[in-house]
Amino acid sequence: MATIDWYNATFSAGNSTAFGEFDSDSQFVTDSVKVLRYIVRSLGYPSMQLEIYPEHVFTAFESATMKYSTIVNEYKIADNLLNVYGQDPSEDLTKAGIYGNLSAIFEISSMYGQEAIIRNSLKTEIYTASINIIPGQQEYDLRGVIPQYTNSNVQIL
Repeated sequence: MATIDWYNATFSAGNSTAFGEFDSDSQFVTDSVKVLRYIVRSLGYPSMQLEIYPEHVFTAFESATMKYSTIVNEYKIADNLLNVYGQDPSEDLTKAGIYGNLSAIFEISSMYGQEAIIRNSLKTEIYTASINIIPGQQEYDLRGVIPQYTNSNVQIL
């Protein structure tokens, strides 16, 4: 293996990575050279002789960038899933702008109200009350607001 001057190794566009996916991206080129220098120094260069070529590191960096992009896209897909839930499946969403709405969230949150329906079916009495909030006050006597529950369990929703 030929000796490589790792401190002066350069990124050659079109030849440095396996797929050339990011070879024309100036930020990728700049960062990959920095990553290459970090890796070779971490492996002990110049004290240690390294048996790898810069192209190996550039290709690994390309692979990591594509993997990261996949993870970000999968997150965005999951994040947008509620926004497209219930749409016509034949609709092509390729390159479509997906904007959030709350309809699916309201549908999911309606399940939380089921507890009140179950309590009604068990003939459990449900009462409501309110308190006056005073600016600067952090503590309130809730038993004083609902005196009929002083000897019962109270669930505050």
